[in-house]
Amino acid sequence: MRRLLIIIGLLVFVLAISCDPAIPPQSGGGYSVRSDVGSIRGVSLQSRSYAEEGDAIIGVLLLFDGGDEFHIEYLDGDIRENGDGMQYNYILHIPGEISEAYAAGGGHNPGSGNPFWWYMAHYFGLSKTEIENNYKEALGLLLSNLGQKLPAAVAGDVDLSWKSAEEFVSLEDKTVGEGRLILVDADPQSDSDRLSVASQSTGPFVTLDGYGDIIRRAFYINPDGKLYFPMELVDVYCEYRGDDYKYTGSGDPLWKYMETYFGVTLSDARKDMTTVLQKLRDNQDSLPYPSAADYIAAVPVPDDPDEISGYEEFFDSDYGWLDVDAPDMSFAGIENLPLSSQLSSAAAYEQDRREYCWKTFTIREDRPKLYYPIALIKVYWEYSGEFTTSGTPFWTYMRCYFPESGLGDIDHVRQIGFEHVMNFIVEHKDGMPYPDVDDYIRNLGPAN
Repeated sequence: MRRLLIIIGLLVFVLAISCDPAIPPQSGGGYSVRSDVGSIRGVSLQSRSYAEEGDAIIGVLLLFDGGDEFHIEYLDGDIRENGDGMQYNYILHIPGEISEAYAAGGGHNPGSGNPFWWYMAHYFGLSKTEIENNYKEALGLLLSNLGQKLPAAVAGDVDLSWKSAEEFVSLEDKTVGEGRLILVDADPQSDSDRLSVASQSTGPFVTLDGYGDIIRRAFYINPDGKLYFPMELVDVYCEYRGDDYKYTGSGDPLWKYMETYFGVTLSDARKDMTTVLQKLRDNQDSLPYPSAADYIAAVPVPDDPDEISGYEEFFDSDYGWLDVDAPDMSFAGIENLPLSSQLSSAAAYEQDRREYCWKTFTIREDRPKLYYPIALIKVYWEYSGEFTTSGTPFWTYMRCYFPESGLGDIDHVRQIGFEHVMNFIVEHKDGMPYPDVDDYIRNLGPAN
């Protein structure tokens, strides 16, 4: 009898464990997923089939009000617009605990959608660049986990790449005296496999109080290897270029500095951006302070026109119109400026696609990016006398042919989002004029 009672007791104990309700996420139990639709058009869910399918994603509004569950709310054909002009046809309600954990872990900009993208990147094993703003991937992952428990967010899981920039600045470095430049290096082991630079005017410190000296006199390498250069470089570069020069937000001030003091050109950076980062790291205790006199005295090292010598057969062509190779979709939520010439596209390495690279805008759908035609480089070179493969030929083209759009003003584009540029080109895919130097002179006036 005693043995029977022991066995019954063990069975009751086992049943009690197996029937215990899910632990709420506040105690580390995780989150559930609820959706108004079983699938979304254009979103791959392996081989699963559902009767109810939602429309293709136009945009998604993120709200951190989901309690202990993710809720995909489908607007059933309705398209709304938020205060920033972003259109959306889905609302994703996200557990508020995710935002709280992200903020507690020192995550950058917790009031944005960053907590959600951090959660999806960290707990689903995808890189930040693969997941960020990719709603097809994000909602597809959530839908594939219907009926499952997702891991609870933990503040300690906020890694360096998501940290607020102020965590990497010491009290001593917050005050940088005139005539001195410093380097703020979030992760000295980071590198970059892509050309990723911007001025501090668009960097993470502009939203923080008390970081004026850092913005003016510090290089900042973020944990992903992106380089922000100090505004002192912009001021000195503008002095070097003269009173008629207007800075448009390009990386030219950085490249002039690197060429003058370290002999590193933009072409070098395209081949290996780590070279630029390493030069700054090796010289961080004695970074030269720039001067227009040094720039004038230095032998200029421009981008090499030989970069487009393989396209000479098209130099005198007049196609009338440029081609646009882009998906038939609307882009949303692109905060950076993913723009390059076709010289850095995969097509440039294919011998039989030279004409394509010469006269085609390409918009990549996965990790959206715009590649502009090489013809724009050639015509800008004729117009200005400056050979550059930066974004300047594109912005100049937009100012020439589409001045009323405002999309040739890089500062304006940074404010409204680069998706407006992409959507404009998609909408005008049958009406992008082939560039002509006479049009530039007539519409923009003579170059400097």
